[in-house]
Amino acid sequence: MTFVLSERNVTMYFTALLLVIVGLFSTFANARTSFRGYSGAPGHQTCASSCHGQAGGNVTVSGFPEAYTPSQSYLITIQRTSGNSINQFNGSVRAGTGSTNAGVITAGTGTEVYNVTGETNGVHLSSSNQTSATFNWTAPAAGTGTVQLYVGAYQGTSYSSGLNTTIVQVSDEAMSLPGPATNPNPADGAGGVLPEAVLSWTAGSGAVAHAIYFGMTSPPDLVTIQVATSFDPPGSLLPGTTYYWRVDERNAVGVTSGDVWRFTTLPLPEAATNPTPADGAIDVPRSTALSWTAGSGAEVHHIRLGPSSPPPIIDSTIATVYQFMELLLPDTQYFWRIDEENGAGITEGTRWSFRTEVASSTGDRDALAPQEFSLGPVYPNPFNARLTVPFVLPKSADVILTLWDVTGRQTAVLADGYFNSGAHRVEWSAAGVGSGIYFLRLSAGGQTVAAKVVALK
Repeated sequence: MTFVLSERNVTMYFTALLLVIVGLFSTFANARTSFRGYSGAPGHQTCASSCHGQAGGNVTVSGFPEAYTPSQSYLITIQRTSGNSINQFNGSVRAGTGSTNAGVITAGTGTEVYNVTGETNGVHLSSSNQTSATFNWTAPAAGTGTVQLYVGAYQGTSYSSGLNTTIVQVSDEAMSLPGPATNPNPADGAGGVLPEAVLSWTAGSGAVAHAIYFGMTSPPDLVTIQVATSFDPPGSLLPGTTYYWRVDERNAVGVTSGDVWRFTTLPLPEAATNPTPADGAIDVPRSTALSWTAGSGAEVHHIRLGPSSPPPIIDSTIATVYQFMELLLPDTQYFWRIDEENGAGITEGTRWSFRTEVASSTGDRDALAPQEFSLGPVYPNPFNARLTVPFVLPKSADVILTLWDVTGRQTAVLADGYFNSGAHRVEWSAAGVGSGIYFLRLSAGGQTVAAKVVALK
């Protein structure tokens, strides 16, 4: 069959083709294939301009705040003011002038959400031709700063006809009073706090500075204003004392007063009591041990003993009994005390004394001498500037008393010569010795004995 094209047939053909194209385009438009979620965001395809053009339409947006409160929700309304109904719109909220989504958009009346840059944060009509619609926007967290709402809308039967509206609204982050300081350390009402305690807390939301109030009365006095969230009170705190403190949070809007917190420092230990040997005892065996009742709260006991008063420290222990490694000197008055220590400090003990037993007499010097060869007790130990070294010889002999470090190197000679039998005491200046552990070695009459000492410089 032969088909002859006439001018009338050609006209009818192109008219039908145009109607098909228009119908397809209308179908695609109603399906919103052109809305890609970029509502005017800079740096991206901008539906507000490229899809809808720049012609002034009759669509308004209300409910978007000039200044938003972080994390607060807002109801946004898009409204036709005149002319045709809104065929379609799309919108999103971005941080600053960039493309990062700001806050969270959820659907409202006549709207639905879609993905914007990988997140469900765009909004458009759920069906075409509406006079108004709403959606919800939850503002972003504090610190986001300025955000912008982009909306592109058109009125009419297609995006290429009718009126087009491009809307950009700006919202600044609202400043508000800072939140209160929380989580005090030491905790409110805490006891047994060490005198060297450093105070700390969690800053209130939006705070840029902290006013510290501190003292032994309530309410406490203002001490300082700072940006750090910790405070080291000047000097050591007094033991067994209640302190009050408060942190007021500050920013450009104003001040949020904090709660008054309190804590109590650890008290000093009580003094040691019940000494053995008893205070003023005589004829005490030279092999005696010292014992006492610990003061309440004591953690460490510093033992002081010597033939002079005040006696020097000879050792520190956590036990309440101290056994000498060597015999005490005969017929000698010793002074001693126990200083009790804990994290709050040291409580000086009462000074006690006793006298050791007298050596037996057999008629000659060596018989009067003690039968044991011994070294010490050395004091003070640990030592600093000076060291006193008692020793006992059962017989007269050449004596050498030396000091050695932990590497086996001899560092000093304290005595080198002939000594009669009996008790002796060497006073030695330790000015040239550094901190560390050392060993005293006493050699006499073919015998050697050693004792450990500690230098603290």
